Amino acid sequence: GTLDQALVLEEFALTLLDRFDQGVLAEAAACADRGATLELRASGGSASARRWRFLCLQATIAEARTTDGGAEYWPAVESALVSGPSPDARQPDQLLGAYASLVRWHLDHGRTEAATQWLQKACAMIDSNPKEHAKRAVETGWLAARMAAARSDHAGCARAAERILAARSTWY
Repeated sequence: GTLDQALVLEEFALTLLDRFDQGVLAEAAACADRGATLELRASGGSASARRWRFLCLQATIAEARTTDGGAEYWPAVESALVSGPSPDARQPDQLLGAYASLVRWHLDHGRTEAATQWLQKACAMIDSNPKEHAKRAVETGWLAARMAAARSDHAGCARAAERILAARSTWY
C-alpha cells in the first residue's frame, strides 16, 4: 500500500545519500519528498510515529546539497520528536542520528541550551546500550567536546574525549 511505497522510497533515498555523491542528491531529495508525502497520506494527514524519520531524511539531504539547506526542515523534525507520538525507535541508530543532528543544528545557530537538551537525550539512549551505539557515542562525544570547547571548559573536553575513547579507541 501507500505506506509500503513510502518506506521503499525512504530506503532508496538513504541508499542514494550514503553514496556521498552530489550527482544523486537531487534524486535522493525527490525520493524523500515523495516518501514523506505518501507517509503523510498513509497516516491520514496526522502526525505518526514515523514522521520524524522522513523529515530528518529531508533535512539531511538538504544539508548535503547546500550549506544551510536543512534549516527549513530541522524545526519540523524537532516538533515531530517533541509533540508528535512517541518516535518509532525500531531503528535506534536513526533516532540517535536525528538527536545528534539536532544538537549540531542548534550549536551551529548558537542555541546551546536546546543543543544540550538533545545531547542529554542522545547520551541517555546511548548509555542504555553503549556497545550497540558506539558509533553514535563517538559522534555525541565530539559534539559534547565542541560545546565544552566553546565554553573554554577544558575538563569538559577531556571528559568528552574519555567517553569517545571508551566507546571506540580505534576505527577498526
